[in-house]
Amino acid sequence: LADNGQFEKAGEMFERSLQVNANNIFALNSYGKALAEYGQPDTAFEVFERSLQANPKNTNTLVSYGIVLTNHKQFHKAFELFDRSLKIEPNNPVILASYGVAVANAGAFLEAFQQFEQSLQLDTHNALTLTNYGKALIHGGKFEQAIEVLERARQITPDDTVLLNNYAIALANAHQPEKAFELFEKSLTIKAYETVTLNSYATLLANHGQPDKAFARFEQSLALNSDDTVTLNSYA
Repeated sequence: LADNGQFEKAGEMFERSLQVNANNIFALNSYGKALAEYGQPDTAFEVFERSLQANPKNTNTLVSYGIVLTNHKQFHKAFELFDRSLKIEPNNPVILASYGVAVANAGAFLEAFQQFEQSLQLDTHNALTLTNYGKALIHGGKFEQAIEVLERARQITPDDTVLLNNYAIALANAHQPEKAFELFEKSLTIKAYETVTLNSYATLLANHGQPDKAFARFEQSLALNSDDTVTLNSYA
């Protein structure tokens, strides 16, 4: 239900499940993730804490909680949870990659790169890890290296729009705008209604002397979400 946008109904199901078994780790973890996804992070934190009280060594809970904390920029607490997870499962590539995302979001790029490399030594062909590593490399100003990493991911999941968008951004920053245009176009053929793609593409077009095409893409983005502040500011 939660995956199909029926959050209220999903919440009722989780609550009923927890009335039967208040310490159901799977239900608590799933409920916490759903709450976070639907804009209730504080309640999600409470549910994750309940899960950890029931089982403080459950790495699924520790990692899910850490990811939600990362998304809300509570890095210190997220790092603590990832550290706890690694003490339990030191060679878990998912934990290492999730920790890498958190560290990168906190701006410690060199440490993040090490976490991603460790994760990829254990799981070489994980496209999500490669994509997140590429994104971190972009933010760390390592554009050529980002292109290499994202190309590896593209060989695994060639139609992943998040991957394609980040790859296009890396190419643009590496002074390869035509290749970047191609990837943005491909991304939009897969998902035509992505404001992030449209805005990034429009900004690149504007920066390379194609204002009319840029304006058209900005208008498409605003037609999807007229209150998107990123698009409004970029368009202005």
